[in-house]
Amino acid sequence: MFTGPTALTSFAVKPLACPCGATNAPPSFNGTALVPAVAKNLWPGLVNGIQTILDLVRKVYGPSQAMQPEVPVCQSNACIDYFAGAQRRNTTLYPDSCAGQYVAPRIGNQHVPAWFDEGFATYLAGDPICTNVSGKGIDDLRRLDWETDWVAYTGPEDVLFKTCCQARAEVVGWIGKRCSAGVVQLLDAVRQGQSFWSV
Repeated sequence: MFTGPTALTSFAVKPLACPCGATNAPPSFNGTALVPAVAKNLWPGLVNGIQTILDLVRKVYGPSQAMQPEVPVCQSNACIDYFAGAQRRNTTLYPDSCAGQYVAPRIGNQHVPAWFDEGFATYLAGDPICTNVSGKGIDDLRRLDWETDWVAYTGPEDVLFKTCCQARAEVVGWIGKRCSAGVVQLLDAVRQGQSFWSV
């Protein structure tokens, strides 16, 4: 796991904390330890990749107002399964949670729809490539406001792909009218207590 200052001019590799096991035991998944050292020759590429991602985020949101994220790096299938599950879906681990659980993102006590969150992430990363996608993934994105609904509906890969591209198109259209600064204004308003939909 890499940690360091925003510029990533320095970092450290440390073993993962075990969310659901004994605090002094090295984390494992299906009997496979998840703490082998990452080969030093891979560090520069990993750090450059993380820096590229952070630069993309700053391009839209401006200077970071949060702590430098910790980034787990997997070299084994067991490690990937631990964090992303058998379907290799992105997940977020929160304190006292087990691998594969996803907790809805919150801004203060307010909720941002899952489809907007996923569509914006797809727009920001430029992945997947949606230029040749035809048709919608779902008739109404508002049916996927909650993360549990998003994950349940987008299980099949073709449905996930089309729905991500549909959500991205919605976000791109919105940004086209409001510019990137509008995203910051939207999230600030939600953070201050206004509902996403009212804004």
